[in-house]
Amino acid sequence: MNTFYKKELTDYSDDDLFSLVKNPKSLDKQRLTEIIEELRQRGHSGQVDKIEIDLIKLNPIYAKIWYRFGAYLIDVLVLGLTGSVLGLFLGDTFVLMGRQSVLVGFSIALVYFGLGNSQLFNGQTLGKRAVKLQVVDINMDTLSISKSILRALIFTIPYFFLNYRLEGWSEFSILYIAKGIFFLTFLVLLPVHLILNFPTRQAVHDLIMGTYVISLEAYPRQQPAQSKSLPTLITGGLAIVIFGLLLFINLRNNETTSIVHILKPLKEKIDEIDKVGYSSLSRNTSSMKKLGSEEYISKNEYLILNIFLNDNLIYNLRPDNIEDLDFVKESIRIILRDYPDVNNLNYIQVNLIYGYNIGIAKSSNSLGFSDTPDKWREKVE
Repeated sequence: MNTFYKKELTDYSDDDLFSLVKNPKSLDKQRLTEIIEELRQRGHSGQVDKIEIDLIKLNPIYAKIWYRFGAYLIDVLVLGLTGSVLGLFLGDTFVLMGRQSVLVGFSIALVYFGLGNSQLFNGQTLGKRAVKLQVVDINMDTLSISKSILRALIFTIPYFFLNYRLEGWSEFSILYIAKGIFFLTFLVLLPVHLILNFPTRQAVHDLIMGTYVISLEAYPRQQPAQSKSLPTLITGGLAIVIFGLLLFINLRNNETTSIVHILKPLKEKIDEIDKVGYSSLSRNTSSMKKLGSEEYISKNEYLILNIFLNDNLIYNLRPDNIEDLDFVKESIRIILRDYPDVNNLNYIQVNLIYGYNIGIAKSSNSLGFSDTPDKWREKVE
């Protein structure tokens, strides 16, 4: 091959040049293009066109779906490792931030994808570099930093803010529920759209920003095509249907709505107790029916109280010692006093949780204890 590069193309026979373009792995993109043009000039355009079609089929310009998922998994591992290392040094700080700590992971991910997919790093995060992919615009140019950050915002916001706690918004409120449904719908549609939009394999964020993820091993003479509108219309309509259906079901579920109205004030009172960072409260049902019958073998109604701590109070604590903690007793008193259906519960479970979740990494320790309402009364009175 060294001899080949020292010679002019005109020194090679037609058969030698055809042999090279049919097995182009040993050629760089520039040299392959030069050979193609030389054969065209020699009057072999028809044969070259057929070879080009085969090369394009073998090495399409658009990144294959599994390659994109592979690159994403590598990027997730890199972000996870980064978050875990930060957690070793800043774990207590993340705990104090509560659910707001997700902003740390969001910022890191935004910088990683925003800068990595920009011209600063040749349109390649570490994952894309590993599988030889690149983010470009329709002119095959890498993206400016600002455009790449905007592109990253489109797919990082739904992921990180799905369960983000907005100050002043109750997690039982309709707005909070609608927010969760909206972001969940968007996350479901991201991979669905990528599969539906097969011709150009653009995800939602690519379509919005006019970008493409291409393979660096693709046949070099290809250019991105304009995006087609049909996949966008399909997924857009699907998004409206899913979001509307989920929201309608949630609003029409009278039982859930009534429980929410009851649990919300209890949670707010518990959140004000000293040592409680924040809490979550839910009513649950577990049941077992006879096979082929509507008759219950067993059915349990119970409340679960999760208390997220700002201090590691569960270090060396035994489950049966939970009942001795003052803030747990006060929380149970609120439930026993203000929950109208408390006597119909089979048990009340309290989980103490100390940890953090910054979106790209999480760590937590938990301890749980449950007992019947009557037993709890004996312990807290």
